[in-house]
Amino acid sequence: MIKVLENVQSLVNEEITKRTAHLKRRRNQEHASIHKLPYEVFAEIILIAASVDLDTPNTFTLMSVSKYWCDTVAQCPKIWLRVDVTTRLPPGRMTVIRMLRGPVEIRCLRDPLDLEDSFADLATLDPTRLQALRCHWSPRADALHSFFRKRNSNMVNLAVEGDPNTMWPPRLELSPEGRCLRRVDLWRIALPWASPRLSQLQELTMEDLRHGQEPSVDDLYQILNSSPTLRRIRLRHFQNEGPAPTTIKGPLFLPVLRRLQFDQVPSIIPKILLPLLRAPSCRYLEINPRDWAPLRLEHSDTLLDLITSPITSGSMLVVRVSGTEGDLSVLLTTYPPVNRRAVLGYWDDQHTGISIRLFAWTVEGLRNMLDRLIPRLRAARWEPRDLHLASDMTQDTPGTREVLPLL
Repeated sequence: MIKVLENVQSLVNEEITKRTAHLKRRRNQEHASIHKLPYEVFAEIILIAASVDLDTPNTFTLMSVSKYWCDTVAQCPKIWLRVDVTTRLPPGRMTVIRMLRGPVEIRCLRDPLDLEDSFADLATLDPTRLQALRCHWSPRADALHSFFRKRNSNMVNLAVEGDPNTMWPPRLELSPEGRCLRRVDLWRIALPWASPRLSQLQELTMEDLRHGQEPSVDDLYQILNSSPTLRRIRLRHFQNEGPAPTTIKGPLFLPVLRRLQFDQVPSIIPKILLPLLRAPSCRYLEINPRDWAPLRLEHSDTLLDLITSPITSGSMLVVRVSGTEGDLSVLLTTYPPVNRRAVLGYWDDQHTGISIRLFAWTVEGLRNMLDRLIPRLRAARWEPRDLHLASDMTQDTPGTREVLPLL
């Protein structure tokens, strides 16, 4: 009898413990504000907070926090559909990927050893779902090369970095027929620049391209001219100046372009393309030719309109006049200096500002440029919080006495 009573008491205690835990969970969920958020909003918070990739162990850890967390993670395709092929995918994750609908992003961000098994799993998916590739391109990754060549016609986002330690100039061969690319981020790697799939771009980054990899000015013009919805352009560290352009016929209308960066590129690129640009929404402009020389551009209305928006998007500006080889140059730059990003496949840079050095030629040219720029800034109702005016002119530079009063 005593043993029976002890068993009953044990069952009662176990039931009380379960009910207490359930009530605590219910109380926490009812009182925690985060549990009142819609699933899709909470999922976006998780994705923003997890700046590193959510691998399988981390994903299941999130799911073990509570039922609400579990349901949120399970219903978020963005969490599951980023596939790192450098490790064999657990069967449970591949099952979830097959069940979900939506585009799949392939990631290969470290030197792979054996990718055959991972790509064998991906080959079982509908090829139309393979729409993004983010990887470090290695000459040893034969499986990756083969997989990309056969299944890139549905790719719309490419973020690829070539191997810095190899001498061979890598080039990705795009299927001639396929969807137009939307986002392209290339470091030390080339594409067939005349491909029709390089139209309708929204984001374009090319960096550290080697000799023979760079697109010509004609190629760049055709890409920009066929991509009126471009929002960001970033060209950095080009080596070869290339041939003189022959096919440029008219202005470039980029109404939603917000960021333009030509950094350490041959001066022929900004000299040819800047006067053609019509980009009223531009909020970030950085032009630094490879030789750091000021740009000898006519101070046209188009150019002044282009530099006005980045200036008025901020509240700080440095205007510095220098004497260069008998001519005057004007540096317009934000203060503090603009920030450079260095994250492969990062599309959400929101920085604003300007950094450009232009020839003013003579004192009269400087006065003319300021007389035409200042009314534009006033029309935009720009009210700078911090404005620095400076001069680096030596006493023997022509026009020294006339420049200082202008500033």
